[in-house]
Amino acid sequence: MDKISATEPPLTFVFDGHGSDDGIFLQDGQIDGKISAADEENLIKISVDDLFENYRTRKFDPKNPDIFLFSSCFNSTFIRKFYELCENENVQKPIFLGESEFGQFAFSENNSFNNNFFEQIFKYDENSKSYSATIGNAISADNFNEQSNPTILFPDEKNRTRQLSFLAKKNFKKS
Repeated sequence: MDKISATEPPLTFVFDGHGSDDGIFLQDGQIDGKISAADEENLIKISVDDLFENYRTRKFDPKNPDIFLFSSCFNSTFIRKFYELCENENVQKPIFLGESEFGQFAFSENNSFNNNFFEQIFKYDENSKSYSATIGNAISADNFNEQSNPTILFPDEKNRTRQLSFLAKKNFKKS
């Protein structure tokens, strides 16, 4: 968590794991807010507040915004709560790309875990000899994930929240 506040901009934060409306989990997790007694002792959770507290002390560069990529269940509400904290404290918002929308699990195909979300959005570029994630890759990858829709939020030049939305999947055609 200390690296979040100490890293020079732009920061890219990638999380692939369990999630809920108010937290991300580094070990075990919870579904629909329920934690079994057996899971309680192994629960390692980063709350929205915890993440924000480390984020808000960063140095920001609005021309090179930070980017957060989340592959976790229920991340849409988590992202919106994070943005609300940014607004309340007048903090520069990062670009947020999350795998699921309101109330959605972040499954890959056939309701299985072993998610391929990041495999679909990070593409290898022969010219730069590196992998990069783009909004275009996320839009294309949406066809591979039948159970959920990505959440893409970003700040405009005045740090107001903007959302990139998709047409209904049945109307989406690859060009």
